[in-house]
Amino acid sequence: DLHSFPTRRSSDLHIVVAGVLLVENAPMDTTARSRAGALGLMQVMPFHAGGWGCDSSELRELDANVCHGVGVLQMYLQRNPSVTTALRRYNGCSGCRRYPARVLRTASSIRREMLAQANAPAGKPKAATPSKTGTRTYAIRVAGAERRSTSGF
Repeated sequence: DLHSFPTRRSSDLHIVVAGVLLVENAPMDTTARSRAGALGLMQVMPFHAGGWGCDSSELRELDANVCHGVGVLQMYLQRNPSVTTALRRYNGCSGCRRYPARVLRTASSIRREMLAQANAPAGKPKAATPSKTGTRTYAIRVAGAERRSTSGF
């Protein structure tokens, strides 16, 4: 159910980060630049560079971009009463409905895939859709790495 997902649980929010990655930049192009000027995997606006405790302010660097994107998303999640509103702010659209719905649908799909993989018999992981395997695998890895490396949003 999109209206109840995600909760404020850290594990769900990390999956939202993976959802943002896939919606913002499905090809996972670290050199991507939007028409509005957002850069990298998570499509971070340049005015956000240099904050969030990230090691680098170079938004075209993979780790720096994800660090900044997660920092910005975390700020909006802390400041807004709902995940939908926070996602709208992250995207820069105050009244749009499509973007938050796409991210939450994608995050729900990733969560289902992660659960299926976790519950698959040893040696028989459930495969993702072939055309999306690399991208989804990366996003799932990012969600897992973020969950392990932080104490939560």
